[in-house]
Amino acid sequence: MLGRARLLQQSQSRDAAAASLRAAAARRLADRLGIRHEESLDALVAALTPHLEQSPEQIRSLLGPTPVSSDQALVQLAHDLDRLEKEIDR
Repeated sequence: MLGRARLLQQSQSRDAAAASLRAAAARRLADRLGIRHEESLDALVAALTPHLEQSPEQIRSLLGPTPVSSDQALVQLAHDLDRLEKEIDR
């Protein structure tokens, strides 16, 4: 039971970290595109799509509330979000 509790705690920490990374990236992207921070994920995806090679589904998956299953996946998410922001800066 203790091991399960630790796994749940670690999982929730990853999900919280992922949510924080996504929210910060979404705010910066919204600023760059001149849209309000309060806009929905769909509005942000629609604004990003013409500027990126990824499909709307790929962008939504990256910025959406997809669970993060490992520390490695969290690091990959951070790299993917960074790459997304750099693409918009071009």
